[in-house]
Amino acid sequence: MAITLPSSLSPRRVSPFLLDFGAVLTPFAGGPSQRINRLGMRLGAQVTMPPLRSDREGPLLVSRLVQARSDELLLDCPLVDGSWTSAGTPLVRVAVTGGTTLQIKGLPAGYALDEGRIFSLVRSATGRRYVHGFAAQGTADGSGNATASVWPPMRTSFAVNDVIELATPKMQGHVVDDQLGWEMALARRTSLSFTVHESQ
Repeated sequence: MAITLPSSLSPRRVSPFLLDFGAVLTPFAGGPSQRINRLGMRLGAQVTMPPLRSDREGPLLVSRLVQARSDELLLDCPLVDGSWTSAGTPLVRVAVTGGTTLQIKGLPAGYALDEGRIFSLVRSATGRRYVHGFAAQGTADGSGNATASVWPPMRTSFAVNDVIELATPKMQGHVVDDQLGWEMALARRTSLSFTVHESQ
């Protein structure tokens, strides 16, 4: 089971980034460049925590991160505002095996799916989460259904009724820092940052 951070601790800053395994091939003689796409594109995040008390929250956070080094971390993806809290109960409407088109049901009628907004898909067969974003603006119809373009391409299959986390997206992955260290200041504050990569 993935390790979670204490609910009482919130990052000071989260900086998402794209893990891209493709490449651009540029001929040495000046010919046209060619983009080679490879499956497996996914997200990571650099997380900076605020200074925490060295006798309370600091050791608790360190304990969770040390455990996550040998397991996985389940990290909340912060949202800029709370507008997605009324997203209904969105679910996968049509099974998919990959690609960039996702059929959604269970949204409020007329609900807007804003391009660039992050969400997570929960694969019921494994319980694993996958982070994606909407690649184009979309709107739910009167029945709460929507067809959404997503990025990066889905890299696993999802079944009908798999959960779509719009209000509380989460990233599941490995803490990848070569050296997981933290500062224990004389002012009795613990400061640290860490990096998470989606593992699948």
